[in-house]
Amino acid sequence: MQPHVTPGSGQPGENPMPKPVGPQAVPAHEDERRPTSKWLILFVFVGISGLGYWLWQKQAQVDRQAAEVRAGVRTATAQTGSIEKTIRLSGVTTAEKFVSLIAPQIRGSRSGRGRGGINLQGMESASVATLPALGGGGARSSGSSSGSAAAAGAGGSVESTGGTAARSFGGSGATRAASSRVASSNASGARSATGGGGGGTSSALGGEGLGSTSRELGGGLGNPGGGGGQGGGGGGGGDFTLVLQNLVKPGTIVKKGDTVAEFDRQYMLQRLEDYKSTMETAKAQLAQQKANLELARYTHYQNVEKAKAALDKAKLDMKTLPVLSNIDAERVKLSLEEAEAQYKQQLAEGKFIEQQEKAQLKFAEIEFKTLEMEYKRSEQNADRMLAKANIDGMTVMQNTFRGGEFAQIQQGDQIFPGQFFMQVVDPNSMIINATVNQVDGEQLRIGMKARIRFDAFPGLEVPAHIVNIAAVPKSGGMRATYVREIPVRLKIDQMDKRIIPDLSCSVDVIMLEEKEVVVAPLAGVFSDQETGKRVVYIKQGEAWNRREVEVGLENNLVVSVKGLAKGEIIALDLPPSSNPETNRG
Repeated sequence: MQPHVTPGSGQPGENPMPKPVGPQAVPAHEDERRPTSKWLILFVFVGISGLGYWLWQKQAQVDRQAAEVRAGVRTATAQTGSIEKTIRLSGVTTAEKFVSLIAPQIRGSRSGRGRGGINLQGMESASVATLPALGGGGARSSGSSSGSAAAAGAGGSVESTGGTAARSFGGSGATRAASSRVASSNASGARSATGGGGGGTSSALGGEGLGSTSRELGGGLGNPGGGGGQGGGGGGGGDFTLVLQNLVKPGTIVKKGDTVAEFDRQYMLQRLEDYKSTMETAKAQLAQQKANLELARYTHYQNVEKAKAALDKAKLDMKTLPVLSNIDAERVKLSLEEAEAQYKQQLAEGKFIEQQEKAQLKFAEIEFKTLEMEYKRSEQNADRMLAKANIDGMTVMQNTFRGGEFAQIQQGDQIFPGQFFMQVVDPNSMIINATVNQVDGEQLRIGMKARIRFDAFPGLEVPAHIVNIAAVPKSGGMRATYVREIPVRLKIDQMDKRIIPDLSCSVDVIMLEEKEVVVAPLAGVFSDQETGKRVVYIKQGEAWNRREVEVGLENNLVVSVKGLAKGEIIALDLPPSSNPETNRG
């Protein structure tokens, strides 16, 4: 049996079956391969759709920015001008040229020496008593002239010896009394102790042991109570109290040499008159004292001659011994011995008397110079109690503590010696005393320009420059000790008649400056945290355009901007639609 073969199976030996005839592909013509119009239409449609979408998004953005502008974003306009970097200081005005008036130091003796007057009692007895005292008139003579006559005789030599002893003792006591600067009652006690009721030397040297002058120089000058009740000199009350009697008003313009203040000088002028009167009297008495001492020196020379004559007479009497009885012979011998002793004593006393005379005269001269010094001091004190202006200027009163609070010094106030009570300032040359924190002090340099504004006159502004910077800082007052301030002094370059001392002011020292640059508020310049660049947002119509810029000098308020034109409006607040990573610069 033959196998069944499917036609077209491709078995070997089989005849292929003819394929049925169907549709055949025909090659296309050349014109049929070009794009059709529908693709062009599709492309145009897609383009128009994209453009419309972009315009829609742009308009939405503009609308959002316009809404933000309408929401109240602050703006500012860029300007062209100068920018400065400054440091703010605080200070007080003061005069560059001024004279401080200080209450005078009143000098002088508080004991009132030489103001008690001169007691002329005993002057006549001094000139008469000098002769018998230095001539050995005897203790019994008590300074009388009869002692001098007794000294000439041989019998008077015994009395002369006693007189000399009394004078020597009384002289030393009188020197102590005259040298003592205590009350007159003490001098009287010394006088009675030495002279025993007024011995020869006591009356010879005057009522106080130094003649009539000693009452003034020893008692009047040395008496602490002398003149104490006159003008308060003894107690230092009225003489040395400084009470403002006349005073010019604060702010008065005065000339050099004008009297601006006068203290109460009544007691001081009275003190001056007292010393003037006392000094004139003491000068006359000093001349008399010199004459008395010269007379004493001459009298001692006569006493030596008398003692020598008595010795020569005793030697002649010795030649009569052969014709004298034993008693008379012993008397003559004793007289010779006494005459020799008296003569030697007179010769020995010469140098001591001379030294005593020089000491007394020197003491009197010193006391007179002391009196003259007190007079000159009183005269100077009276002049010092008239305060005069040393320069032309304006008076400025200082403060004092009165009634539990500080108040301006006025007429009738009592001022203490050395107290600063007034200034005379030159209003044409003013300076500023300011302070700067030590952190900023190293940035300041001498010569830097500054602007001064005054709290009392808000519209007043004047230029100045730094003239002095302290090298050492000072404490910051009530603040912590580690907060230090450096004193700075500035000179005002342009004066104004309203500028007076003690005005508080602010000082803006110009550190750096740029001129003719575009200036914008510092609040309108932002910093991009991603790139670190500075950007601004410029208003264009109802939208904000972001622009990168370069900044120059800046201060606390404005900054110079490169890439920004004059007149462009920038945002001072970050627009909400902007990059949230962009922060204010």
